[in-house]
Amino acid sequence: MTLDEQFQRKHALLKQYLRKHGWNEFTLKTTYRGVRLGSWINDKRHRHKEGLLSRDHIKKLEALPGWSWAPVLDLHKQKAKLLRQYIKRNGWKEFAVGHTVYKGHNLGTWVMRTRYRYKTRELSEVVIELLEGIPGWTWASHRAVKDYL
Repeated sequence: MTLDEQFQRKHALLKQYLRKHGWNEFTLKTTYRGVRLGSWINDKRHRHKEGLLSRDHIKKLEALPGWSWAPVLDLHKQKAKLLRQYIKRNGWKEFAVGHTVYKGHNLGTWVMRTRYRYKTRELSEVVIELLEGIPGWTWASHRAVKDYL
C-alpha cells in the first residue's frame, strides 16, 4: 500500500470516527477500528509544521469539520477569551480558582492547570503572552495579590 493509499484509508476512518464521536474526546491515544488515529493525526500536524505534508493532504485535513493545526493553542485562545469576558463582567473578586464556571466552561480549573503548566515550563510563549494580556492576570493565585477591580 502506498503512502497516499494509507493516508486515504486513515482519512476515511477519521471521517467516520468524527461523524460518530466528534473531536471532544479525541486524544493522542484515540484508536478506531484498530487504527491509532490520534498518533496518526499528531504525525500529520508535525509533518505540516515541518513543511513535509503534501498540499492535497493539507486540503483534505483542513476540509474536516473542526480541524485545527494547533488544537491546544486554539483551546487556550477560546478559554482566554471567555476569561476576559468573565473578568470584564465580574472582576477577579468573584473568581474562584478550581470552581468558576462561565458559559459552561470550567475556567477556574483551566486557570489552575495553566498556572501549574507555567510553573513547570510547559506553556509556549504565545500562550504566556495571551494570558498576560488579560487585565489583572497574575501567575500567582489572586489570594496572594490585590483583587483586580
